[in-house]
This record gives sequence, C-alpha cells and structure tokens, in this order.
Amino acid sequence: MAKRLRLHRLGRPTGSTDIEPSCGVLDVLAGATIERRLVIDCGAAIGHTSGQERLRTPDLSLFQDGRPIDAVLLTHAHHDHMGSLPALTPFLAPNAAIYMTKPTAAALRHMFRIELGAARPLGAPKPYTKDQARETLRRIAEIDRVGSHELFPGLPVWVHPAGHISGACSFTLSIDGHRVHYTGDRCDHDQPGILGCPRLPDEWRPDIVAGSDCTYGHDTAVTSDWRSEMDRTAEICRQALEDGRRVLIYTFALHRAGAIAHELQRLGLARDGEVFIDGSAADYAQMFAGKRHHWCDRDQPLAIDQVNLIRDRRQRQAIVGSPGGHVIIAPPGMGGPGGIGCWWRREFLPDPDAVVAFTGYVASGTDGQLILEAAAEREASGQVQRVVFQETDRQGKRQRVSLALRCRIEHFRLGGHNDRQRTIQWFLDVMPETAVLSHGCVSALADVEAELAGSAIKRLVRSDLQSVVEIDL
Repeated sequence: MAKRLRLHRLGRPTGSTDIEPSCGVLDVLAGATIERRLVIDCGAAIGHTSGQERLRTPDLSLFQDGRPIDAVLLTHAHHDHMGSLPALTPFLAPNAAIYMTKPTAAALRHMFRIELGAARPLGAPKPYTKDQARETLRRIAEIDRVGSHELFPGLPVWVHPAGHISGACSFTLSIDGHRVHYTGDRCDHDQPGILGCPRLPDEWRPDIVAGSDCTYGHDTAVTSDWRSEMDRTAEICRQALEDGRRVLIYTFALHRAGAIAHELQRLGLARDGEVFIDGSAADYAQMFAGKRHHWCDRDQPLAIDQVNLIRDRRQRQAIVGSPGGHVIIAPPGMGGPGGIGCWWRREFLPDPDAVVAFTGYVASGTDGQLILEAAAEREASGQVQRVVFQETDRQGKRQRVSLALRCRIEHFRLGGHNDRQRTIQWFLDVMPETAVLSHGCVSALADVEAELAGSAIKRLVRSDLQSVVEIDL
C-alpha cells in the first residue's frame, strides 16, 4: 500500500513580528492508518503585555484523535523549542522516549529541576503540571554522537550538529527512500563554545525540508557579522573599564552569556576580576565550560576561569559598592520583564557614566523595547527620558518602577542564526523537492518565499498559511 506523509505545524505566528513556538508533527500513513507519529520540538513563545510575561503555546488538540506519539525529537534547549514539552506527556505511547543530544539533556534537566524546586511559579503560568515535568525527565534518551541512529525499529535518523548553541542538532529521517529534514535553529558561523554547522553528508541530503529556520529571513538591513559585532562589544567594554565605568550586557542565559564572557577573557578584559556573569547565565556558562557535556567535536570548551560567577544578592550588593569599573553579563536577553537583569537596571539606567547593551533581537512589548524606544526619543529630543516598568517583587506582588534613562545604550548583533543571505543560500544548496518555510515572522516567511519562487524547488509551503501538508511517497 502506498504511503503518505502528513506534516503538521502546531505553532503558528500570530502577528507580523511574531515567531511561532516551534512544534512539528510527522505522521506516516498507510491508507488512512497512521503507522508512525513523531513530534519534533514543542516550544512556547514568550510574549509580553503591559509588562507581564505570557506564553503562546502550540495547539495540541491534534493528539485528541487518540493516536499516541511514538517518539519526540528535541533539536535544542531554547524555550521556543522546548517550553511546552511536558504538555506532550499525556499523549505519549507507553514506551515513547524524548530524544535529545547530551548537552541538551543537561540543560533541560537543570531547567526543570529549578522549576520543580521553586517555592512559587517562575514566570508566566506553564502549560503543564509539575508531574508532567517529572515525567519528561524520566523519558529523556540521550544522543551521544553525530551520525545515523535507529531510534526505533525500521526508521533510520541522521543526527547532525546545527551550530546554534551547544548540543543543538538537526534530524533527517529516512522514510521509504525519502529523506525528511528538520533543521531546528541553524547557524553556519563559528561562535565561542560551538563551531558552525557542517554540511550534511550527500547521502542524507533531504528531499523534504519539513521544518526550517527563517528567523532572519526579513532582516535585509543587517550586514555585520558575529566577529565584527563581538569586536565592537569588547572595545566598548575595554574603554569603559579603562575609564572606571560600568557596563551591563543583557544576554540570553543559554550559550550567549558564556560566549561573550569567553571573548572578554580571551581579549584580556577579565584579568583583574572585572567581568561577572549573574543568574541562570552563570549556571549554564559553568556547565559548558568543560567537556563533560559535549557530544561532538563541534562543541568547544569555554575559557571563563577568570570570570566571576555571581551566586547571591549579597555578592551583587558588594559589587555595586565597589570602586572602579566592571562588566555585568545577565539575562534576560530582551531586558525583561523578569530575570536578574531587572535588578541591575536600577543601578545602571540612571547612571550617566554607565553603558547598557543588548546583544540580539528585542521583541515588541518587552522591557528592552521600552528602553530602546526611550533612548531613541532621548536622541531625537535631547531630553532625559523616564522608563516605566511593571515588576513583580520577591513576594509575587506587582509594582510600578520609574527610572530615569541617563546611561549610554548600545545594541549589538551576536545571534546564533544564519542571516537572510545564508538562509536563502542554504535552501538553494540543498534544493529539496518540498520546502516548508517555518520558524520566522510572517514577513520573514513571505520574503524567503519570494526569493525562492524562481528556483528549482518544486513546492514551497509557508507554515503561516498552510499548517498541514500531504506528500505522497
């Protein structure tokens, strides 16, 4: 009996600048019967309304059809790819495992143990229970090498480094002579701690790209690369330290904080103990500094032995009261709401000698966007601006905080995704028969589609317009 593939995207962008929570489902059908059901990623997109964090999650109603999930494949540990993962547990087959690389497993265990041990809920309400989080930990199956695996009988899977963060991978499944590829988040350029994504072996070149990474597909204005942006970041830190001034670098905790700290140490800026990593970023930087959690030769150790890891409030207050300059690297990457970086901004924003820097994409509705907008207004008017934040204190009570913006504001591009040009070139190099354009805002997906429209790719599908795709094998 002829077989078909049915590809589902369960998370979809809801606005022109939104990127969907990544969640792909691969059903292998013989006639009307689903022979295999696989899920690749199950994320939660973080949004912000009136200073409050909210989650957009995939629509899991598909699984109410009663067909259990045979396996889950997780590309990496970023929230937009794993933030709803425990919500899948009620739909898993009894022996279904959740497959991920060794570094991803280490990060995931750390995240959920913190969440399970917290006295009160962390961040926005979660789309799962604590028991489901525990069940997720029980189901983890680690992948400890690049290459071909038979994760379950009769279905070979090629697991390949993706270059995005430590442990990030792509999956290519061989189904009746067809190769179906899920990229996860992809990065071709090298970063500290992780080398760029190598080329897939020719024998695993995909016929079908079922999940892609179009994050920067609309980013036509950006021409700078990671290296030049990091050099610019380091030079601003160097000048500030020489002048006895302070720098706060907002960064995502998993990978980017450690990568920046590694570079500042390599360039000699951490010799006098003036570089600090705070919050969850300190945990992850320390976790991936050595080789314990590496899974392939693309993972590289981070050199951060001269960087100070901040562990408690008393240490923070001692740093604030110390003379001279210092660099604080702290999450969240978008400046809040939430995260230890919100504690530091009270010290930095009103200080005319300080520098506050963002290191990647800053979404609308975030505290970082409020700061950037106020900085732009200050530049246009020449007047000091005040920024009003909605914060939650340590007892869970909401409060309004107003801070004068007097510090210098910088914005760097230190992302772990391919830029627009490399994204399009990757599709043209692979040249699949079918390409599902996903994991990008609506304008990014539209732009990538327009660029590829005249190519030899026979079928282009935008996931924001078509969430289900049928393919005859």
